[in-house]
Amino acid sequence: MDDSEWGTLKIGDKASITTDALKGRVLQAYVSRKSEAIDPETGTFTIHLAIKNSAGHNLAAGLFGKAEIFPSSKSNNWKIPYDALLDGDGDHGFVFITNDNKQAQKVKVKIAQITSDDIWISSGLENAKSLIVSGNAYLKDQSQIQVKN
Repeated sequence: MDDSEWGTLKIGDKASITTDALKGRVLQAYVSRKSEAIDPETGTFTIHLAIKNSAGHNLAAGLFGKAEIFPSSKSNNWKIPYDALLDGDGDHGFVFITNDNKQAQKVKVKIAQITSDDIWISSGLENAKSLIVSGNAYLKDQSQIQVKN
């Protein structure tokens, strides 16, 4: 879990857990603890989940499973692919958006975080309807565009 996700979670937030050991059953859980420091090897934070009414589940230590966590507060950040960001410099960059599918607008964005898979934007996309990812390197502000599905 990265720091932007960690920040949205609160102790007591709901979660569900599935595992092949309990075929077809979904266990209800909650966030019981959040790590106070980042893991220096992985660069991530750890979240501990506690299973509600765990009696009778007979789970062994070391089982693999999948957890879905439902934060009680929402992040105000947007996750965008690397290809969408242009001219990144420190914590700012530019993207192209379109609100009418006819004209591209160059918008300055604030970068909240860069992960190995995505870029998290904290401001600049509040009024954007669509983000342009493909072909954006050839655009300039107010370029006419044609959206293909």
